[in-house]
Amino acid sequence: MKNSPTLLFGTHAIREAILGGANNISKIWLKSGVRHAGHQRLITLAKKHAIPYSKVPLAKLHRLTKGKHQGAIAFCAPIVFSSLPPIIAATYEAGKAPLVLLLDQVQDVGNIGAIARTALAAGVDALVVGTKNAAPIGGDAIKASAGALLSLPVCRVNDIVATLSLLKESGLQTIACTEKGAQSIYQTDFTGPTALLVGNEAKGIAPACLAMADQQAFIPMQGPIASLNVSVAAAVMLYEIVRTHQKTN
Repeated sequence: MKNSPTLLFGTHAIREAILGGANNISKIWLKSGVRHAGHQRLITLAKKHAIPYSKVPLAKLHRLTKGKHQGAIAFCAPIVFSSLPPIIAATYEAGKAPLVLLLDQVQDVGNIGAIARTALAAGVDALVVGTKNAAPIGGDAIKASAGALLSLPVCRVNDIVATLSLLKESGLQTIACTEKGAQSIYQTDFTGPTALLVGNEAKGIAPACLAMADQQAFIPMQGPIASLNVSVAAAVMLYEIVRTHQKTN
């Protein structure tokens, strides 16, 4: 699979692409050290559409475009991002209990890819990724997922806390996977519509997100190792949910 994303150059071109409905922009790079009205308008638009952006040195832009960038580059991945509410509604209409997996500040593209591959195999209805302190969903993540990210509905959101609130209002129980949990996964009720939350490789789930969880569950560990890689933890949790759903259906 080709690993390089398509590049879009120039503030005007990027702005028009977003306004025209392009929803496969994985991130935007803007020239650092300047205040430009066009850049500010693009930043406002990126925030509105949950597109990650960064200020980078001019040399970094030059290396990618040989100077033909007008101070702005957008990375366009082959993945098309989805909207979460229609997916939840369609899943209910199909007579199925929704299963949603949320990633809070997962920063390694290899982990995102591995998680997506497991999520697709486990029948997850939507993978939700936040834009804050998270790895971009681009060619590297797609390659790591063995193409799963091209088949699994992926929803990109600015605010994981607000998304958890939306899911709870839609009838999903929210369960956080954390070693700080009060109960093991074998004591946790996974029946019914479920949203599973996993967190950052080093810091885990942000406190504000943990506070939104209906249940906090840990994976029992034996031996000296205190925790699992986030992709492994997500797989263990997902298949315990799958086992529970198959048992109750």
